[in-house]
Amino acid sequence: MNKSLALLLLLLVSGCADLGSFDQPGKWTATGSNDANLRVMIANPYDLREGVDAPGTMSAEAAPPVKRLFQGRRTPLPLANASQIGASNEQQPQPQPIPLNGQ
Repeated sequence: MNKSLALLLLLLVSGCADLGSFDQPGKWTATGSNDANLRVMIANPYDLREGVDAPGTMSAEAAPPVKRLFQGRRTPLPLANASQIGASNEQQPQPQPIPLNGQ
């Protein structure tokens, strides 16, 4: 019992040891190398301020839902049961879609 108590105290005291901080000389510090590498690899520096869509993507189709999301007018998800056990045969009411562009 005394040995286990001594070992426990030794472990607790060793946990309080000051192993130094990252501010000491010779320790690793962030140098911004990731940002520098990105600037070297990018073909058009304007892309760092505003991105562009990739060829073949559906950005025109994705823009209206994203716009509705930012306006707080999300289309409600359809109602669905996770399990058919105990579900009745009645049809669930379907939510009405929000009209696009105020139509």
